[in-house]
Amino acid sequence: MRFRDAHSDVPSLKRDDPPRKAPDQPSPKTVSSSNDANTSTGVSWIAGYTRLANDIQVRHYSPKTLKAYTQWVRHFQTLTRSQDPESLSSADVREFLTCLAVDRKVSASTQNLAFNALLFCYRHVLNKEFGTVEGVVRAKRKPYVPVVLSREEIATILQYLPSPYDLVVKLLYGCGLRLSE
Repeated sequence: MRFRDAHSDVPSLKRDDPPRKAPDQPSPKTVSSSNDANTSTGVSWIAGYTRLANDIQVRHYSPKTLKAYTQWVRHFQTLTRSQDPESLSSADVREFLTCLAVDRKVSASTQNLAFNALLFCYRHVLNKEFGTVEGVVRAKRKPYVPVVLSREEIATILQYLPSPYDLVVKLLYGCGLRLSE
């Protein structure tokens, strides 16, 4: 029997009520599969996540590292459609890293973080090596733009400044001050 709580508009359940299930939804224990032979029913990765957390904590890594690695392993799990972790290969890693660079257009540092998360997972959680990962499309690094002008650039600017202003600019540059200072 369902009834509404007197203090909210959210329906409440009694203990003896069976949970409602939508007729179109599959059971949460199974994953809908297509006719593709590579698709398997979902396998629980809970033990892998627990082991990942334990291995990271034993090595005294940062909690942020644990969070980031867990996130990337979950993305990898989604791409592989929750296949058994023991059946995963370097081809799956290659496909995942290429997907990040080509489809999701992530930065090079993000792709490297995902690679390191999978490397840690394979080595310490699954206790296997995925070997050399060749043929991966790498995300391109943006060119480095210097924040400080070179001496030649400063000399070029100073030669175009009139007399009282060049002194101010020379003092600012020589002391390492910004315009606001």
